[in-house]
Amino acid sequence: MSRLAWRKTTLVQRFSLLCLLALIFFGVALGWIVTSSLEHNMLQRSEQLIADVVSEVVPKEFVSGELVTPKVGSDYDVFSDKMKHLSLGPDIVRVKIWNSDGVIVWSDDEELVGQVFPHMDDLNEALNGAVVSEMEDMQGDEHTFESDFERLLELYVPIRFGPQAEIETVFEVYRNLDPLYADISRQKTTVWTWTVLGFALLFLLLVGIVWRAARRIEAQNKEIAESAMEAQLQLAARLAAVSQLAAGVAHELNNPLAAVQGYTELLTSRKDLDESMRSDVEAILREARRCVKITADLISFASEHNVERSLISINKVIEKSLDLHAHQMKVSNMEVSTELSANLPKTMADFSLMQQVFVNLVANAVQAVSKVPGKGRLSVKTEASGDSIRIAFTDNGAGIDEETLKNLFNPFFTTKEVGQGTGLGLSICYGIVKRHGGSIRVESKLEEGTTFIVEIPIAHNFAPEAADTAA
Repeated sequence: MSRLAWRKTTLVQRFSLLCLLALIFFGVALGWIVTSSLEHNMLQRSEQLIADVVSEVVPKEFVSGELVTPKVGSDYDVFSDKMKHLSLGPDIVRVKIWNSDGVIVWSDDEELVGQVFPHMDDLNEALNGAVVSEMEDMQGDEHTFESDFERLLELYVPIRFGPQAEIETVFEVYRNLDPLYADISRQKTTVWTWTVLGFALLFLLLVGIVWRAARRIEAQNKEIAESAMEAQLQLAARLAAVSQLAAGVAHELNNPLAAVQGYTELLTSRKDLDESMRSDVEAILREARRCVKITADLISFASEHNVERSLISINKVIEKSLDLHAHQMKVSNMEVSTELSANLPKTMADFSLMQQVFVNLVANAVQAVSKVPGKGRLSVKTEASGDSIRIAFTDNGAGIDEETLKNLFNPFFTTKEVGQGTGLGLSICYGIVKRHGGSIRVESKLEEGTTFIVEIPIAHNFAPEAADTAA
């Protein structure tokens, strides 16, 4: 599977594939271990059974000294009749009887009687009291007469005619293993069948669990996305309703406010105005000007401006926005750090409107850090993220609680003291960014600070800022 194809797979598909490979590996390993152990145990039990039968039956049917001299002539026929009635176990195809001198005393093949074969290590071990088994190819000189058999178990069983008696005879027994291996094959087939079925069931169980969990997570994510979309639609609806209200109220207030402002300015310019009244008139003028600014903000918020887009540098907009607050930040002993990407692409946007957004966000940060002890810090970072330019304003203020976050972009919502804010700043920012096809969101934790993130689409087919020094 190519890397691209792997990236396109879902988490459940990846888990299923990896789980399948792991189960195949462990299933094959387990099956091999079990079947190998089964084969070994069945062969071992067969060897032990034959050895027990031979060592028990022979001393009962023969006497000491009877199995020492080779059986030739008429003795061979008599001894052979006696051996026919000797039950040594199933599938015994050949028997040889050796004396302590390494001479074959009797065999069901008469030609072997009386022969001696050198280098009989297995026979020597048996004469020392050990039961010796062998399952190798019958290629040695002593196996010339066993070449007709494909799979034989060769077993050397020492014979004692009494608990403390010397070993004077060894029975070499050959068992045909074909029937045993047929049984082993059936047992192996059963083991492999149950192994495959068991691991297949385990695979289906694991995949089923993961699939159900993935579906549950997918449903939860869908519900969260739908809730977020609904919240955005509600916010857009509220903004649209307030826009209409704001436009009407602002225009109605502008005329009387203009009259109030004009007459108070005339009063303050009079030389004969009593000083005790001058301060009152100046207060009226100051508040009238504030009301004029509020109505201007309302009109700006409510009106659909024709955005004058041009190819601009977001970094330069940020630099100029910070310059406007330089004095205030210096007086507040506020530390400002910038991490502006040198190769940041340009975008098509209204320079003045984007500056209005950034100035508002910087002003909010300045006010936020002024309420916490210690040195205030503001970090501004720009970077390209996919098809957008991401701008992050991070302060170390007191943070914003969850309830406030839900209403932060609502018109007229403010946490500032009376007279210090209109509650329109972030709403206006929200509208400006949306008109540019971008997005604005906020991340905040109490006692840790706040980050406002603005994303604006990149203007494609233009050189990055590093290659273009134009403003």
